[in-house]
Formats: sequence, structure tokens, C-alpha cells
Amino acid sequence: MRDRPVLVHGFSVGGYLYSQVLHQMETNVDYSSVKDRILGQVFDSPVSFSGIPHGVSNAAMKNPALRSLMKSTIQAYLKTTAKYTTDIYLARQQLFYNNPVRSPTLLLYSKTDEVADAKICEHASNMWENLGMDVTSVCWDNSPHVSHFYVHQKEYVQAVESFADRVLKPVTV
Repeated sequence: MRDRPVLVHGFSVGGYLYSQVLHQMETNVDYSSVKDRILGQVFDSPVSFSGIPHGVSNAAMKNPALRSLMKSTIQAYLKTTAKYTTDIYLARQQLFYNNPVRSPTLLLYSKTDEVADAKICEHASNMWENLGMDVTSVCWDNSPHVSHFYVHQKEYVQAVESFADRVLKPVTV
């Protein structure tokens, strides 16, 4: 099991969860070898810290007053618990942008996603390219958060299959 190749596929807050894994690989010798086994990374609508209050409230509430209340509540919570939430999230976000795993990456997002901001996805893509990573980005004009597969099924499947074929081609198990 310890020599098996790994293909990472994270949705939404899965980008943050993956950054927690990256942190463990960087700080815990027991997990450091995993980094070398990651052949590819796929991120669908990764959420940045700044997208949490606005994005979650927009996605969860249609009523503008409730949306505003929810956004303010999330902001207050993050400020009050900064030592345990905000500070850690921001540190992991930087680790996500400065990804120590340099394997090819597929980034899937939309210009109209209310949770994962397209500009921030483009920023991540640019950061990774500047690190010398092989990045393929697919940006749709119109599809909701983590719903690109449902709205653009043919293109989504083609992008993921093409990416997986490319990064997994040399694998023999």
C-alpha cells in the first residue's frame, strides 16, 4: 500500500482538506513519502478563505436579509475564533498556493460560481505555473458551485479522463 500511486481529487472545501494533508506531509516524517507518490491533482471549485463568508451565505440563502445576517455571523465567528480557525486556514491556503507537490494539476471552475471565485482560481493556477507545475485549467462561463459535472457533463468527463489518462499512463500496479 505504501508504494501505490495517488491521484488527488478535491471538491470545494476539499482544497482546504488537501492543504491539511500537505501540512502533514511537510511536517510529519511518517507521511513525507506520500508526496512522491502523488501523480496528479484535480481540484473542482476550490474555496479560498475570503470566499467563505460571502460564498457560503450566497449559496445557502436566497433572502437578502438572511444572507446578510449569515455572512455577518460567519465573519464574527471567524474573527472571534481566529486563533483556531482563521490563522490556520490562511496558513493552509498559502501552503495550497505554494503546493509542495509539483505533479500535474487540473483545475475546474466557473465564472459564475458564488463560492469559489474565478479570479482566485486563476490566481492559484498562476501561482502553480510560476512554481513550474503543469496546470490545465477549465473555466466554464456559467455553472454553480461544484455543479460543473451536471451542467457540462460531456466536457467535464472529457477533461478528467484526458487528465487521468495522461498522468496515470505510466502506472502499473
